[in-house]
Amino acid sequence: MRSKIELLQMRKQRNFEIFCMQSPDIGKRELRKLCSIMQLKQAEKGEIILDSGNISKGFLLIKEGFVRQFYYKKGIDVTEHFSTRGDVVCCIESTFLQKPTELMVEALETTTYYLIEYKDVKRICADSILLQQLYSHLMELMLVLSQQKANEMRFTSVRERYENFARQYPEAIKRASSRHIASYLLMTPETLSRIKSEILR
Repeated sequence: MRSKIELLQMRKQRNFEIFCMQSPDIGKRELRKLCSIMQLKQAEKGEIILDSGNISKGFLLIKEGFVRQFYYKKGIDVTEHFSTRGDVVCCIESTFLQKPTELMVEALETTTYYLIEYKDVKRICADSILLQQLYSHLMELMLVLSQQKANEMRFTSVRERYENFARQYPEAIKRASSRHIASYLLMTPETLSRIKSEILR
């Protein structure tokens, strides 16, 4: 039986359906329930999937494509997260408190995703301890990833920040613009360019 941390890490590495099937705590019956509430959607490149001032309905599971979560601070566009195939996207405060969001979601490529509404998640979890456990695993992973990013911003140099990002998110390095990567890493595009040149040398 895999440990909880191994199961959590699989969510970043594989398609979500595969993650569910591999879990020792989830069965085909529960997976069918989960699939029954997944609404298939598509967004074109540049489309804002969730806009500022709107209320998030729930979770986005990326089937194919590439998105980012971002916000504006003093008129400056700041990237918070990148997500690609198999990732779950959630604006936590807006979803759980049902309040207007300041964190937006943009498709950086044509993206196919599943919308999983929070009210439906609560409904099916109420009838299944196994789905409650899966949901808990995913929430734990999202909290861990947020804490890891916060720690990196606090405790690492700008070069370490970039090297860790390149190692952990190779798809984002290949597919995101330098401007978006720089804002995610809380550095200027000029600093990012300098670091990349130093590494190449």
